[in-house]
Amino acid sequence: ISKNRALFGVIIASLVGMISASVVNGLNTYLFKDYFGNVQIMAVSGMLSTIYSIITFVGTKFVANKFGKKEWCMYGAGFAAIVYGVLFFFPIDNPMMFIVINGVCYIGASGFQILIWAMVNDSIDYQELKTGTRNESMIYSTYSFFRKLAAALSASLSSFILAFIGYNVHTSTQTAEVVSNLWKAYTGIYSVGYIIAILALFFIYPLTKR
Repeated sequence: ISKNRALFGVIIASLVGMISASVVNGLNTYLFKDYFGNVQIMAVSGMLSTIYSIITFVGTKFVANKFGKKEWCMYGAGFAAIVYGVLFFFPIDNPMMFIVINGVCYIGASGFQILIWAMVNDSIDYQELKTGTRNESMIYSTYSFFRKLAAALSASLSSFILAFIGYNVHTSTQTAEVVSNLWKAYTGIYSVGYIIAILALFFIYPLTKR
């Protein structure tokens, strides 16, 4: 396993992406409730997320074949990271505009959700190339363990983030500073998380389309 750079690259990128996405999802309700002041519109976001999922399920194969799995993950996640980096500095207060932008970014970053498993399979081939032994179960179980670890770590992180920014659960109205910090936490975690994941793929994961 220690010789498998491909697996290490996938593990790091996947862990960071999973933790970031989990924290952002945990903050989602608070963002609509306290920042946009319209928690009901989350139903629209949920409906559109189904449409976005279908689009990514159908389209990812074609873009991955054209650009490569690693490349599409980097391009799509890079686009999402840039958009959320811009939103960090330039907040928007229209929830529908945010939902649309969020959906487009989801489509871009969807490679991490879909292609990451194909990259695990490629890591199995890479292991065989480097060691002469094919260890599907060892590679897969190692990756699966770290995914479970990421899920465990991220389960309560959104609560710690809320506490860190000063969110008060005992009042129905948050201060302007807390609301502003909520937006910054949401967009900043999203952007930084995917930047780290991209760097892990770029510098560690060695398998390009070529």
